[in-house]
Amino acid sequence: MPAGRREVTPRPAAGRSRPFDAEVLSFIDGLYGAALRLTRNAADAEDLVQETCLRAFRFAGTFEPGTNLKAWVFTILHNTFRNDVRHAGRDPIDVDSEVVERAPTRGGQETSPEQLLLRQTLDADLQAALDALPAPFRQAV
Repeated sequence: MPAGRREVTPRPAAGRSRPFDAEVLSFIDGLYGAALRLTRNAADAEDLVQETCLRAFRFAGTFEPGTNLKAWVFTILHNTFRNDVRHAGRDPIDVDSEVVERAPTRGGQETSPEQLLLRQTLDADLQAALDALPAPFRQAV
């Protein structure tokens, strides 16, 4: 370290202590594993763990000493994930209606996006049986 400079260690914010911070950070690996199981995406899991730690540090004053800190932090993780999923469900989906209108046709028949999806996911025998049905019965299925 250069002369005249001293190492600066950040002080915990009001309501937090160094042992609290260290103990919360000791759960990082477990938090990441749980977040990865919830999100099934490494980048989203990292974001979830970061948001969880941020909230744990921000609301450290509400933690009751003597209770289970690990359970408290994992509860924050799960609640944050649920809130994110709930908010994502409210986001509108942008659909370009012109692209939908120009959907490809197959053999002169109009093919809707639902029909394209069904054709890609159905077994060939089942698809042939559905194609053999009269139109009103196909619509019911």
